[in-house]
Amino acid sequence: MIPDNQSTLRTVTAIIPTMNSRSNDRADLLRSVDSLLTQDLPPDLRLRIIIGDNGSNDNSQILIEQIASRYPQVEAVLRPTNIGGLNNINDLLERASNDDFVVIVADDDRCGEPDRLARLVSALDANPDAVMATGETIYRDGPTYVDRWSLADDPARVEALQSRDAADRVIAMVEVTDPINNADIFAMVRGETVRDIGGLSSIRGSDNVWLGRVAASGQIVVDPEAKFIREVGGLSTRPEELSAEGWAAKATTKAELVSDVTNAIATEAHFDVLGERRAEVVAHLQLALTERLVLPAEREAAGLAAEAERPFLRYSESNRFDNPISGRAETRMVEEFAAERVSAGELS
Repeated sequence: MIPDNQSTLRTVTAIIPTMNSRSNDRADLLRSVDSLLTQDLPPDLRLRIIIGDNGSNDNSQILIEQIASRYPQVEAVLRPTNIGGLNNINDLLERASNDDFVVIVADDDRCGEPDRLARLVSALDANPDAVMATGETIYRDGPTYVDRWSLADDPARVEALQSRDAADRVIAMVEVTDPINNADIFAMVRGETVRDIGGLSSIRGSDNVWLGRVAASGQIVVDPEAKFIREVGGLSTRPEELSAEGWAAKATTKAELVSDVTNAIATEAHFDVLGERRAEVVAHLQLALTERLVLPAEREAAGLAAEAERPFLRYSESNRFDNPISGRAETRMVEEFAAERVSAGELS
């Protein structure tokens, strides 16, 4: 329930889809929530956090209930069974879509600098035609910061994202989104836009298509000082060591992704706004995504790829750099729960 004195405030809603978080590192979810609760929001904004647990079997739901009971900003959605990862995310998006602003936060990521959410709201307020605001993503591997990503690094792309022409915006967004670089799925989107475009599709490249829908809906603004922290993990964000057969299989998978993404843009009603340029957009993305995703895997399979051209090989020692964040540790909740030794979950 929204307290009476907050009923007229605009709402920033963060959704955190999770499952079996305690089997991994229970501190991660606590730090993710803490990084949201410690955001410095102006007095006209209130924070709402929805944690959606997708049928955990490791007592994660006990921890989530404890967090929600302690912090009124947090709502717990505890599913008795696993409904599928996409269904979990899409349900949370729907629950948040009536609020003013929506962000997705993974259960092992951090919201970022304390002013990140306020900066993104300010960017949208300053650009009424914009439907999404994004910033810089910092990638972290444990205590080490290993890479960064920002659309602001490409001024021409930023300009295209602010074009009045939906075709320019869709090309500019979709051609740089893939399973490795999907950082902008964690940007801030207006709630009304989330209502209009719906959830993620059950296809390969669902991130590409969802962000393409956002771009088709309106302009996208970039504030590089709004910093988000992602934790490196999984094959999509770590260097891969595959056999020639493995790379050949990856090339096939990437080709299927390109096909699914371009078919969605060619057929979904969300992209009708592309009008006469629709075929041009589909053809451009077919070539651009094939060049970025399929051809490198084919070269790897043939043993022809040079290290410098491997988009799948990231976070090498040469990429590592000093902490670009303020250094504020998001450990308050971890320390609180550890100190109290919450008996039901044995949080030690």
